[in-house]
Amino acid sequence: MRLFRAILLFGFVSSWIVRGAAAERLALKSYTTVDGLSSDRINCILRDSQGFLWFGTWDGISRFDGYHFVNIVQGLPGPSVNALLETRDGTY
Repeated sequence: MRLFRAILLFGFVSSWIVRGAAAERLALKSYTTVDGLSSDRINCILRDSQGFLWFGTWDGISRFDGYHFVNIVQGLPGPSVNALLETRDGTY
């Protein structure tokens, strides 16, 4: 019985190790000002209720829809944005 338990345990452990080693690698993409980001220096990130990513940067706010950036620099109290917040009613 002990041998059976040891073999069973070995089987579980080895399958767990093999499964971890064969884990899928996710593709990573870096975005910079060349891609449309307002600054390469990011202070904060927010994912809103609609799925947009908002980046508070040293030079304004950038909203990313998964394909393109829209930059907001006008109307901000200063160029650097250190925090982003979406309220329950959708106000930023």
